[in-house]
Amino acid sequence: MPRAGFVAAHAHLAALGFAVTMAIGIGHRLLPMFLPAAPRSESLIWTTLLVPIGTLALALASLVAPGLALVAIGLLGAGLAAFFVGVVRLLRDHRPPPRDLVRPDPGKIQILLAVACLFAAAGLGIAMAGSSVPAAPRLTLVYAVLGLLGFLGQLIVGIGARLFPTFLWAHAWRVTAETGTPPAVSPVRMPSRLLLWVGLGGFAGAIAALSSTVGTTHLAWIRVGGVSLVLAAAALFANLASCWRRAGSRQSPG
Repeated sequence: MPRAGFVAAHAHLAALGFAVTMAIGIGHRLLPMFLPAAPRSESLIWTTLLVPIGTLALALASLVAPGLALVAIGLLGAGLAAFFVGVVRLLRDHRPPPRDLVRPDPGKIQILLAVACLFAAAGLGIAMAGSSVPAAPRLTLVYAVLGLLGFLGQLIVGIGARLFPTFLWAHAWRVTAETGTPPAVSPVRMPSRLLLWVGLGGFAGAIAALSSTVGTTHLAWIRVGGVSLVLAAAALFANLASCWRRAGSRQSPG
């Protein structure tokens, strides 16, 4: 067996079998809370079945049975289509957001961008896997950027923008329960919407800059992408630190 086959199988199992499957499974539980929408689980059954089976078939195709590649592509495409149908149903069955949540919500926009990147990466991956010509290294880089940074990274940050305040608010209530003083942190939003927008813009800029490296030998766009990603991370940590500091305060949130 060629070494490249082992590397490809390992990448498929790690990225699709673990990261994407876990993110989709968690997303089906958390997306209704954060969109918000009525929970639905019909398409989750097909997604959780088809994506892992398709990933295993793709790994086998990389190792010993290249003929399984088209079968794997079909299974993965069907599983991701089921996830897409589930997201569309959630968006159509919208519920009123919490009163404390200012709209438009950058976290929700980032979650929707993450889902868009997932399907862009899936389309590109299916095209590369179904092609008889080996994919160019730069095209593989775009596939990785869309899948890992665009989907997985943005999904974690977008959901975290709602999950971190809830966790810190609950922790602050436990600390101040004896005095009855409400925490100085909102349970549904981060302290700074500006930093949320900066983080969203940084992620979008990094994805666009790194994806634009196709067909060019210049490293300038990679540097721009790196700077944008650092800016997004700095905004995220600054907002999280502010949320943590407010959770330790005994003044009510503004």
